[in-house]
Amino acid sequence: MTRIEVELISGRKLKQTFDGSFTEVFASLNQLMITNGYLMIAGHLVAAGQIKSLHPIAAEGV
Repeated sequence: MTRIEVELISGRKLKQTFDGSFTEVFASLNQLMITNGYLMIAGHLVAAGQIKSLHPIAAEGV
């Protein structure tokens, strides 16, 4: 399990836990951003262009 923090251009930070390693999660999120142009993070629909950074803040079982 990997906890991801997504920082938006506005400065707001959203956090969500995903199953899998950071590499697996990042690959999936990246593909969704390219394909759809948005992500659903912590119950918020976020346009890919509004994301400033995306990084792991915790990983369990890695």
